[in-house]
Amino acid sequence: MKVQAILYLSKRQKPLATRALDGSFCVTMRAFDRSRPHHTELWFLIFLGDPAAEFWQKHGADLTPGTQLCVHADGLRCIQPRGKNSAEIHASVTQMHVHPTQRNADHP
Repeated sequence: MKVQAILYLSKRQKPLATRALDGSFCVTMRAFDRSRPHHTELWFLIFLGDPAAEFWQKHGADLTPGTQLCVHADGLRCIQPRGKNSAEIHASVTQMHVHPTQRNADHP
């Protein structure tokens, strides 16, 4: 399944740039979608390779909670962590950029 979504960067965890096991550049971050009042979907995003490195070089220093992101992703899975009341969506990012009409949202 492929998806395009506008998500907001969460304050729960800062975006992290590392190397994946295969040595490729890797950015991980938590974001959320507030599709309607009192309804929030949590997302865990994994972005790999040269596109991730380019995104990080261009936007890494400016990523703050509430930053609006346009995300293209696939490999969606719904995971419910142990001891948590809500599930989160895990996705592999294929493209991502800061949304041009950047505005901050209330962030969980």
